[in-house]
Amino acid sequence: MNRYSPMENIYNSAIVNRETYVNITKRIQTLKTLIDSREKVQNFINQDIVRKKDYLDNMALDLLKTTLYGSTSEIESDSSKVDLSKCTFIIPFKKDFDERLVNLTCLLNFIGKHFNTKIMVFEQGTKCSFNDLVLKYTTNMEFYFLESSMPFSRTIVSNYLIERSTSEILIINDTDCFTLPNAYEITQNKLLNEGFRLLHPFGTPPGSFEITDKTNFMKDYNIHDLNVTSTPNVAGVGGILFIHRELYNLLGNENIYFISYSPEDIERVKRIRKLGFKCSESFNEKAAGPNNKYLTTPLFHLGHPRTEESTILHKYYVSNELLNFCLETLTKQELIQYYYKYSMFDGTLDEYIQKLQSYK
Repeated sequence: MNRYSPMENIYNSAIVNRETYVNITKRIQTLKTLIDSREKVQNFINQDIVRKKDYLDNMALDLLKTTLYGSTSEIESDSSKVDLSKCTFIIPFKKDFDERLVNLTCLLNFIGKHFNTKIMVFEQGTKCSFNDLVLKYTTNMEFYFLESSMPFSRTIVSNYLIERSTSEILIINDTDCFTLPNAYEITQNKLLNEGFRLLHPFGTPPGSFEITDKTNFMKDYNIHDLNVTSTPNVAGVGGILFIHRELYNLLGNENIYFISYSPEDIERVKRIRKLGFKCSESFNEKAAGPNNKYLTTPLFHLGHPRTEESTILHKYYVSNELLNFCLETLTKQELIQYYYKYSMFDGTLDEYIQKLQSYK
């Protein structure tokens, strides 16, 4: 049963439609022109904290009710699988439509079939989906559930999992995306052995392909059984992200002032890049997406309908975009100072900077 109010509209795209996207983008561009000084940038950042305080305070209280609802584990490691034992998959989830659960089922079975690794899932909603999962393949998994009707914010629930992870590498993975199994291994090795601190296991070219037949794929979760669109989309900076856990902890993990949908995925890449750490780079320096010159593997996307909450129509979208703009305008030193305060580092600013340098 789909969990949306009959009064809610259903959307097939995050941008709703071209006209809506153009109108909202124009509004954001106009507002950006008004933030035209260092003082106004700082004022916006400070006001945004106040503007989102009630929601964040209420979510902090709700999180106290989170329970470890269930877990699964392999009897023993399977030598036929790719070894991602240095990684933990971080998967935020909300079932607003049945398709979301189908997509999560696909992703968990894909991971279980191909990798020796750990998975952490956080579901927020009115009813836990753990017992509805049909898992043909399993690996070590912890499934957390929060019964809450608050708007879903992936940054907050992801941080809940990140704070409980001990792996060297985090794989922050949307429930509707995956790529070729060998790309995960290559990306892991680049973080372990080549000094990368953030990297996407896909790029443009070749781009993102929509999966057109989930049923065929779900027979055995074999990558060769995928039926996809012939024309790809540009692969953005979300979807799947490998990041060094200790460094991300030092930076406060996901920025919780990006509430609900977008552009938290863009901000974290630009954050790591501006601070001088080795990470995904684009063929086109102006592109927001990784267009990753380090890995040219495809991204596969499982389609699903959306409520307003996961489109550009949601309540916080404009302020999220403006916060991203303000953080972009900060100098490297100003950005360090911002994340020094945000991370609540236990030490002086000089000690914080020294600690950051140790990860380069």
